[in-house]
This record gives sequence, C-alpha cells and structure tokens, in this order.
Amino acid sequence: MSEIDFNDPFLVTSALGIKSVLRSLMKQKTLVQMHLDNDSRTIITAVLDVDAGQNQFIVDAADDDNFNRRLAAVDKIYFKAQIDGVSVQFRCSKATPIEFDNRPAFLLPFPDQLRRLQRRNHYRIDIPVSTPLFAQIPVMGGRILQIPVRDISAGGVALLDQKFELDVTVGAWLHNCTFDLDDLGTITTNLNVRRINEQKQADAKPVRVVACEFDHPGAAEGIMVQNYIGRLERMLNARRRGFD
Repeated sequence: MSEIDFNDPFLVTSALGIKSVLRSLMKQKTLVQMHLDNDSRTIITAVLDVDAGQNQFIVDAADDDNFNRRLAAVDKIYFKAQIDGVSVQFRCSKATPIEFDNRPAFLLPFPDQLRRLQRRNHYRIDIPVSTPLFAQIPVMGGRILQIPVRDISAGGVALLDQKFELDVTVGAWLHNCTFDLDDLGTITTNLNVRRINEQKQADAKPVRVVACEFDHPGAAEGIMVQNYIGRLERMLNARRRGFD
C-alpha cells in the first residue's frame, strides 16, 4: 500500500467523523486490510471495539506471531476497508498488545485523518414508501414545510413538491434545511436548487421534482448520509431476497 496523500478533498479530520467511520467498521463487522511499512504482507483484521472517550480503538491480532511483533514495534500502520462501497483508508501508530474478550488484540489511537472515496460521485437511492424521509424547510412567515424526499445521494436530494409549495427557481437557495436520519442523527444544511421538473404520479396527479445539491456538508454529516444510504441498500437487498 502506498503512502496516503493527506492533501486531498476526501479527508475526514474531525474526531466525530473519524469515530463514526470506526464505529461503522465495528458494527458491520467489516474485514479490514492491515499493512506495515516495508512489508509485502496484507493481514485481514477487524475493528473489535471503539472507545470514543479515549479516542482509541481495538483491532484483532494476526495469526502470525512475527507480524504481531513487528506491529507492536513500528510507528506506521496502514488500514484499508470498504463500507457500503466507499473506500476507507487511514494510518495509525503505537499499536499496544492487549487482550480483548480473552484473545490477542491491539489497542491503537484514533488516526488524525481518514480518507473516504465514494465509488461514484452521484450514486442515488430511492427512499422507500415504508420508511419515508422528509426535508424540514423554513420559509417566509416562520413556517416549516415538510417536503418528502424522493431520492438521496452523498451530493444532494430530489424533493417531491407534491403541493407546489416551494417558491423556487433553478439556482435558488433553501437555507437551514433539516433531515432526520433516524438514529444516525440529524443534519442541517443549505440546498442549492439544480433542476426542476414536473412529472405525473401513478394517480396521474402532477408533482414537481426539485433536485437540490448539498451546500458542502461537513465530514460528519457526509458520513451520516452515506451510512443512511448504506442502511437503505441493505434493507432493500434483503427485501429483494425475501428476507424482510
């Protein structure tokens, strides 16, 4: 694995964002590649626990004792994984041998920075009718419009303006819009209107679709959106296979 370029636009530098990624690796039991400097081997490990209070996490030890001895001695340890199709890379140091659940493991500090590269810049997923998502949009007069979201991506949303309530044109801004992503958290962001189309619904009633772009959400918010998309993907795939 080559040295990670830490001067790119895909970096996560906030402690909240890094914690969220590590927790996703742990909860999804994702296989993680671990690599050391000047070593051609790649060891498969997993994140066993995340201690956000101490900014530390635990990974499984390798079956190779020689690799484990080297791991405890080096100051550059590289990790790579995939979370819902998003490549995650980060570098850590100071791996401390410990026991976790009666098996060998290593305790490491949170990385200072983490790189996330989405498989596609505009991957979108439709919002199921059974689990609707709404945009809470403040408008003049102090009202809050609750507009259904048709689809979502890491870059933005398409809104179903069923009652033609949004007084917008292409290029307009919708400020302080809030999205409640279930237990993953709530994000508040500005939306830039990119396209407006009028379509027919199944009952032949017209509906206006307002495609919007997120206004540079922070790393933590971006991770929450991607985790939400991943959850929807897994739910829809399970339904297609007849498991739900």
